[in-house]
This record gives sequence, structure tokens and C-alpha cells, in this order.
Amino acid sequence: ESHLVSAGTAECARALGLSERSLQRKLSEHGTTFQAELVAARMRAAQRMLLDTDAQLTRIALDVGCTSLPAFSSLFRKATGEPPSAWRAKRRGKG
Repeated sequence: ESHLVSAGTAECARALGLSERSLQRKLSEHGTTFQAELVAARMRAAQRMLLDTDAQLTRIALDVGCTSLPAFSSLFRKATGEPPSAWRAKRRGKG
């Protein structure tokens, strides 16, 4: 999670003791891609931050590797069906 901002296929493959191609092949065998897994990890981290902190959305966006709040909001809405502020409010019992 601490590498969400700069995560790349090569670095992750190296950390797992695999070649980049082997990592891509293994992900493909499981019906996914590096990019899909990175987005999922970013969304899990964002959801945790939304629930556990009062951090501003821009701070969360940057912490999970999004380049801007609009990019984060779009990605979050695509993943969850809700904007991050509404998601947070609903789960904290304020929505």
C-alpha cells in the first residue's frame, strides 16, 4: 500500500521474484491485469482512509496515487457507483 503512488509492473514483479512477463502471464491466468489490480488496491486503500480518517478527499486522492481530485472521484465512482464523499457519509451513518 505504501507504493500505490509509484507502483509499476517491473517493480512489483521484482518484489515478487518474477520477471515482468511472468507476472503479466500469472495475472492473465487469473483473468486480471496489473492495472486492474492496482486500481482495486487504490480503491481499497481509499475506502479505508475514507472510513478511518477525516482526511480531505484531495489528500486521499494523492495518497492513493491519483493525480487529481477529479481523477480520483471518477475512478472511485466507476469502482463503487458513488462519489467518495457520499460513500463516506453513507458508511459513517451521515447519509
